[in-house]
Amino acid sequence: MKSISLTLVLTLTIVLTGCSSKPRPRLGSYATPDVSFHDASNLGNHNFNSSLGEAKGMVYTCSGGDIDIAHLRIAADHAYYLYNLTRDGLAKGKTQYTFNLTIDPTRMRSTIEFPANFNSLSSEMQQQLIDQASLELAQYYTWYLTTWHEIGTWYGRATFVPGSEFHSAFAWEDSYSNLLGAILGARAIEGAGTAPTKSEYNKAMTTVLEAELTRLGAIPAKQARAASESMRGKWFTGRVSVAVKMLMRNLDVGTNDNCISPALIPNACPTATPFCLAVPNLAKTRAAGFKVTLEVLPDSLERSKIMPIIYGKGNKGPIYAETHLPIIAHRIADEAREKGYSVIE
Repeated sequence: MKSISLTLVLTLTIVLTGCSSKPRPRLGSYATPDVSFHDASNLGNHNFNSSLGEAKGMVYTCSGGDIDIAHLRIAADHAYYLYNLTRDGLAKGKTQYTFNLTIDPTRMRSTIEFPANFNSLSSEMQQQLIDQASLELAQYYTWYLTTWHEIGTWYGRATFVPGSEFHSAFAWEDSYSNLLGAILGARAIEGAGTAPTKSEYNKAMTTVLEAELTRLGAIPAKQARAASESMRGKWFTGRVSVAVKMLMRNLDVGTNDNCISPALIPNACPTATPFCLAVPNLAKTRAAGFKVTLEVLPDSLERSKIMPIIYGKGNKGPIYAETHLPIIAHRIADEAREKGYSVIE
C-alpha cells in the first residue's frame, strides 16, 4: 500500500469505513529519500476515524531502523479493533471469529476454546481472563494479518490500483513497523484503561508513539533523509515517482529467535544496537487454559500460490497462520535471493 491518488484515498475511506468501527485505509511509504521524513515529535495526533491531524511518512530510529508511520498506525488500529471484537465476543461466550485486514480480502478464522474451569470462576475473574486474553489475541491476530498481507502482495495482489504492488512486499521496514504498531496499539489500550473509547485510545496512542520512537533513538528528519539517500543503489533504485525498485527485503518472521530484527542503515547511528521485537505468542492466554487456532482462508489467487508450498502436489489441507507462516516466508526468501535481492531472514 505505497501509492495512490488523494481523491481515490478519500473515496475509499468513505466507502469502506463510513460509520463502521473497523480501521480506515491508510497509505504506506517507501523508505526512500523522496518521501516525507519526520522527527518523532511532529507526527500529529493519532486519529482512528480520520486522517485529520495525522502525519504520515517515515521516521528513522537508531535501534529500529526505518519506521513506516502509516503501517504502524494501521496495525495499532487493527489491534484496537480486534481487542474490542474479541473482548465483546468472549464476554458473550462466542468461540469463533472471522476477520480480515481492512481492504485485504484474505480472511482468518480464529477458534477459541475456553478454560475447562471457566464457568466455575467468579464473574470478576472471568472478566479478568477475557481482558487479558483479548489484549494478547489482538496483537497476535494483527501480526498475522499484516504479515499475510505482505505474502499476498509478493504473489501479485494489488491493494488500491490495477497491476502489481510487488515492490512493496516485505520491504525492509514493513514487518518491523507492523509489529511495532500492534505492540503500541496494545500498550495504548492498557494505558487508557479497560475498554477505552476511541478518543481515549487516540490520546494514549499519540503519547506511546512519540515515546517509543524516542526510546528507539529517532533521528532528525534531515539526517534520516541523508541516511536513506546513502542506500541508493544498495537497498533501492529509482524514485517513488519513477519506478522505484526495492532491493532489500526483510523476511524475518521470528523463526530462529521468536523476534523480528530491524534493518539498520550502516553508519546512520555508528553505535546503534538493534532492538528485536518479540513475536506475539499467546503465552498468558494459553497458560490460563484457552486453546486457540488461527486458520488462514485465502482467496483463489493466494491459495494457488501458497498451497503447493505447504502441501506439495497434494495441494489440500488447512492453512494455519502460526505453523505455516515460517514455511512460506522461507520460500519467499529463497525466491527473493533468486531475483538478486538482499534478504534479512
